[in-house]
Amino acid sequence: LTLAEGADSTATLNDLKHITDQLLVRNPSYRCTRCGFGARTHHWQCPSCKEWGTVKPLLNYAVV
Repeated sequence: LTLAEGADSTATLNDLKHITDQLLVRNPSYRCTRCGFGARTHHWQCPSCKEWGTVKPLLNYAVV
């Protein structure tokens, strides 16, 4: 990605930052390894399948 110098470059970078911030907010940071429940915060007990200790942090983000 190459950008020219100037106001348009700053606007483009700000737009790109806004888009990536929105993607991170929408995507879960944790997922249950048993049922696939996704969450933004850690849960010791999965709210969906009620299993204990199955909600793990996602280490890789896949942007679709």
